[in-house]
Amino acid sequence: MAIHRGLKLMMKDLTVKMNFYLNRNLKDMNSILVELEKALNSET
Repeated sequence: MAIHRGLKLMMKDLTVKMNFYLNRNLKDMNSILVELEKALNSET
């Protein structure tokens, strides 16, 4: 049971970290897209 509990905690920790990095990357991508859109709009 202790191993199972340890694994569950590890998975939870990994999930939290993964969500953090994914979230940060999405924000970065979003701001790049916003800048791209601004640049494209200013051309017309």
